[in-house]
Amino acid sequence: MFKILLLPLLFFSTFLPAQNYLWPTNASRALSSSFCEYRPGHYHAAIDIKTWNKEGYKCFAIEDGIIERIKISPFGAGKALYLKLKDGRKAVYFHLQKFTKELEQKIGERQRAEKSYSIEWWPKNLKVKKGEIIAYTGQTGIGVPHLHFEIRDEQNRPLNPLQFYSVVKDKIRPNLKQLLIIPQNESSSVNGSFKPQIFPLSHIHEGVYIIKEPIFAQGLLGLAINGFDQADGFYNKLGFYKSTLSQENNPIFEQAYDRLNFKNTRMVDIDIYYPEKARSKKRFNKLFLDSFNNLGFYNRKLGNGLINVLDDTVNFEISIEDYFQNRSIIKGNILPGELNSAKINRVQLSSENAYLKMTIPTKINNLQFFSGKSADSLKEISYYEIMERTIDSLETVLLLKIRLAEQGDFLLQTILENSFGQTTKTIALLNNENKNLPTSQVELYGKQLFLSFNNIADSEKLTLKVFHDSTNNDNRLNIDDNVSEYVFPAKKFKSDSIKITMQDLNKVYFDTLISAHLLLPNKTQKYSFYHDSLKLSSTVKTVYDTLFFSIDKDSANPEQFELPAFGSIYKMSIGDQILNRTIELSLKSDSSFFPDGQASIYSVGKKGLNFVGGKYNPQTGYISTRIKTFAKYIIAADTIAPQIEIQKPRWGKTYKKMPQIIFKAVDEISEIGSDKNIEIYFNDEYVVPEWDFETNIVKGRLHYEPQKGKHKVTIKVKDRAGNITQKVSAFSIN
Repeated sequence: MFKILLLPLLFFSTFLPAQNYLWPTNASRALSSSFCEYRPGHYHAAIDIKTWNKEGYKCFAIEDGIIERIKISPFGAGKALYLKLKDGRKAVYFHLQKFTKELEQKIGERQRAEKSYSIEWWPKNLKVKKGEIIAYTGQTGIGVPHLHFEIRDEQNRPLNPLQFYSVVKDKIRPNLKQLLIIPQNESSSVNGSFKPQIFPLSHIHEGVYIIKEPIFAQGLLGLAINGFDQADGFYNKLGFYKSTLSQENNPIFEQAYDRLNFKNTRMVDIDIYYPEKARSKKRFNKLFLDSFNNLGFYNRKLGNGLINVLDDTVNFEISIEDYFQNRSIIKGNILPGELNSAKINRVQLSSENAYLKMTIPTKINNLQFFSGKSADSLKEISYYEIMERTIDSLETVLLLKIRLAEQGDFLLQTILENSFGQTTKTIALLNNENKNLPTSQVELYGKQLFLSFNNIADSEKLTLKVFHDSTNNDNRLNIDDNVSEYVFPAKKFKSDSIKITMQDLNKVYFDTLISAHLLLPNKTQKYSFYHDSLKLSSTVKTVYDTLFFSIDKDSANPEQFELPAFGSIYKMSIGDQILNRTIELSLKSDSSFFPDGQASIYSVGKKGLNFVGGKYNPQTGYISTRIKTFAKYIIAADTIAPQIEIQKPRWGKTYKKMPQIIFKAVDEISEIGSDKNIEIYFNDEYVVPEWDFETNIVKGRLHYEPQKGKHKVTIKVKDRAGNITQKVSAFSIN
């Protein structure tokens, strides 16, 4: 029977009128994490309450109810308690150190009966009263000491706990750091680039931010924001609560974290702009909706939040709030600025003059020319003559006579400033004898194939040819500062390869055949590569959107790894994108002579091999496993057993009473993976292993005091590859 603890008024507070829940602990009223913060692969469904890096603070029943469930695991939530409240909601407590004595006794009995540290127990009619002590804060599972606290509704959906409490003090506005602008298709660009661009923010006063540099863009754009929130007196970085984007003073996007649906929690990776996180580790919260985003945080009546920049300046405002209505805003504008450099269409050259047919934007502020015999020796041209001009709404074609700065110059630089102040620089080759060959870079961005070219000199015959699906598209490159970009979207890809050439008259600067493949949403696909040595099998839910992927094969150096490795290293890439669900990877193996379980698939990282999974199937000759990331993979066999270091009881030592069993269990290659792979026996009696996988420490405690005399502790640890280590410590109690 649980005793009712009468709490001092210190632990009560003023709540919202609809509820009168008790604050769940006496540790503090300070937060170390907020509701719906990003976690890899899921949302944080709680608030985290600070326990000052200590364990053992009291946890209280926040309302009358019944203890519905207790779950214990060495991973994730650690020791967890689920309290069903009298109003139908649930209060959830994670990472607990221990429960009450009565609960501890019953839990221990179940663990010994099931011979497992990990258990799940659904008590029957275990009633508690509001204010009653039900557990103590700890650090089981993952992370430093803290209390993870949830309130869930009657449908088991986590609610923002702050809506039930007013005890947390916060008068600090969100701190905003950077703005990310993301072109949404091949017709969109930001500051002359198809790639997303980051803009630093400057705080001017009272939560108002401005963008430090001008933004020139064209087409359909998505915005995303990087920053954090804080509460009074603490340095912990918290997530945002509410985000609003307005265009011309009209809201076009609104998001608030009030309630989470567990079935969509994996979609946290599309709530942020995941490619930037993959590249730079920075998290940007998106202020727009992808078509496949089914999360419930948005006011969808406002639209998808995308901004379309055409001919006019777009004014926008971003508002970011915490739960206590502390607000920061960004005021900015986007100027229409397509990458529209000057293009030379025809050239005739004499010793002193160049006669050019040139295409430029119709609306410009300034046009300058420089000539020289190298890019480092350009001099400004003092005289040019417009001999003919043809104007339409977008482009103007000029016939020019330009007096070169020096006789014999064959490089012409054009500096063009458009009507919004955007400047582009183009160097053109007047005699078609380019001695400095352009360089190129091909990048797979998942949704796009991206090409960039450097050291390009424009000329009248310079073209980029794209051969795809029996078609040939000629493209005239836009060049700025001798750099040009080209992007090919995955959704337009219809074959297994794209051939791309860049040439000038009879000279070919770039000629490559790019092999790539597609993963399609809402479709089951099977791929086979390298004479069936690698197979992929996707489901209808593997990807959110159409993605390019590539597979390359490298030879493995046997001395490269600490384990026997077989076959080749397969490098798999989808750029910086994220999968929705796992995909099955099968590698053909010639390693059937290894004991069952030892040959598996491993990823190849900077520090060596990392166990992924899979077992050899003698009927098919394959090892198969499911993966969530595209990386480097190889078949290897782990023959190295785990290491055990017994700290207590020591071999041959005599104790006055039975010490707690403590040992360290480590397997750095395939890892231990489960507490079920750890066994402790006192003489022949099972002892529950409490394993902290973060510190590799395992503890076991007898539930009674044994008799005096000689005893032994036997410890057996197995890794995920099936290797086993067993150690015994014999000792005495006197």
